[in-house]
Amino acid sequence: VEIYRPEGSDAWVLELLDGQGCAIMWEETFATDLAAFEEFVDGVRVLGLARLIDLPADETRSLH
Repeated sequence: VEIYRPEGSDAWVLELLDGQGCAIMWEETFATDLAAFEEFVDGVRVLGLARLIDLPADETRSLH
């Protein structure tokens, strides 16, 4: 899980990296790092970590 604020931005980004280094990046940004983390925790609670990392592209768009 990577939560960061790109240089020059006020928005926080949520990104997941799988074991092969592939990134899943949320399309939306977050007002705080805590809000981004809560989104991640909610996704794990609803789907489980393995499923969250391996979502088909159409499901990923609806999750965020």
